[in-house]
Amino acid sequence: RSSNIGAVKIVDQLGNHNDNAAFNTMFDYMERMGISTVVRPENPYLAPNGHKFSDSTYSTALGGMTHGVSPLELTAAFSTLANQGVYANPITFTEIRDKHGNIILENKPEKKRVVSPEVAYVVTDLLKSAVTSGTGSRARLDSGNSQIPVAGKTGTTNDQKDAWFVGYTPYYVAATWIGYDTPDRLPQGSTMAAKIWSKIMKRVHEDYSPKNFESADNILRTNICSESGKLPTE
Repeated sequence: RSSNIGAVKIVDQLGNHNDNAAFNTMFDYMERMGISTVVRPENPYLAPNGHKFSDSTYSTALGGMTHGVSPLELTAAFSTLANQGVYANPITFTEIRDKHGNIILENKPEKKRVVSPEVAYVVTDLLKSAVTSGTGSRARLDSGNSQIPVAGKTGTTNDQKDAWFVGYTPYYVAATWIGYDTPDRLPQGSTMAAKIWSKIMKRVHEDYSPKNFESADNILRTNICSESGKLPTE
């Protein structure tokens, strides 16, 4: 289920929102994942009409930010989960060689750990379910989402003006955004973005062998009763 309430409740549990602790925790992680468009309340955006805006609202948990986020930065943020919790800043080239093949410039991304491998794996497992049987099912590379599994999230903004799908496999991360330069209603929502994502990534993965996401070491698994939320008895 693409539950907005679930995301909002999690933010609410991060701290006392009266002193912005909950939002600051969210902002810290967003910025550590490379999102540069966060507007904090201490440095608000001043609109032409004189009103001040910041991202200290629950809609930020759903992607409803003052300045939004670019597809590139969103892709890099999701790559943190794909890389077992390690963020790497995007680069456009890896090396430059002269005509003799000698390397004259190397360009390596800066890497930093943002979350533990265990956190990254649990979130990946949730996002994999969103594609296996949830709103992102059109992004699957195979019918069971089992050969080269996809983990990802759909997104549709108000009045169906933006359609998103951001996802990753054990090999690659990618994002698709569909919208008009001047925002207008689209014929479909995120389903359209998921379809395009799948079409492109099927070609990208044509020569790749089946592979699963790497599990973290300290993951404990157990069954939970869906009615009570407790461990099931005999």
